[in-house]
Amino acid sequence: MKKIFLSVFVALFSIQAICQVATSLHQNFDASCVTTSGMPSGWSTFNPITSTIPNGMWSCAPTNGRAGTPGMQCTGTYSSAFHLDTSFLLTPALNLSGYSGSIYLQFDSKTTNIYFGDTLHVEVVYDSTHPDSGAHVDLTSSLAPVFGPGDSTGWVTHVADLTPFKSTPFYIAFLYNSPVTSGNIWYIDNVNTTVSPVTLNVPGINNRQLQLSVSGCSTGNEVGVFYRVTEAGEYQVSLFDVTGRIVYKNMLEIKDIASEIELKGLNLNPGVYILKLGNESVSGFTKVFVR
Repeated sequence: MKKIFLSVFVALFSIQAICQVATSLHQNFDASCVTTSGMPSGWSTFNPITSTIPNGMWSCAPTNGRAGTPGMQCTGTYSSAFHLDTSFLLTPALNLSGYSGSIYLQFDSKTTNIYFGDTLHVEVVYDSTHPDSGAHVDLTSSLAPVFGPGDSTGWVTHVADLTPFKSTPFYIAFLYNSPVTSGNIWYIDNVNTTVSPVTLNVPGINNRQLQLSVSGCSTGNEVGVFYRVTEAGEYQVSLFDVTGRIVYKNMLEIKDIASEIELKGLNLNPGVYILKLGNESVSGFTKVFVR
């Protein structure tokens, strides 16, 4: 009788464990983060630095999500002081093996400033109890920030391909590292899995797009850009890293309808960037690969 009871208990426990693995992700935090003490069901945080200040961990942001709705945030400061921090925000376990085609991660994010030494990462991890030491795949370099007409507030939508990870359950980890010399705030909202993600070719403001492309080989200090506009005037040029942070911004007085500009003194790390050129009525985007 004891063996039968034990077998039934193990079977029930196994079924419960399987049910806790999500087959999709659709989290806008609106219901779970109406107060700072909330936490979405199945989500968790991890910090390997045991002496870290609690406020440095991820927490709900009731009014700091996109469009003022609830979201999540992580900060590298406490009482106006910087502190060392390594904070993981982990989704529920995901099992995407039921998708026959491609499947993507899509989420919105925003950062307040750029500081030397702090890093933002999005990773696939397989151990939620020790995501810092277990197997992981960093998706950060493959993230594509997608800009649209509503992105003037600093929010950016990101897309990452999860198709290669369908065969094994995993977690998505949002990781923020901050040093003792700087502090930042990283906000995220609307974290979803989708088979039809938004793309870089979203319509620009008033559905007008200017032609923009990178010319030559980009380096950490110099990027050449060819443009074609319909009218001369003042345009803003911006460079974003893969997390959506602005790493360069300047105003240009464009006199020629089609020409080339050179951005110098950039001090960029190797990686993928998005370059935006535009004004209040028209904009264009192109990827920049820095070796």
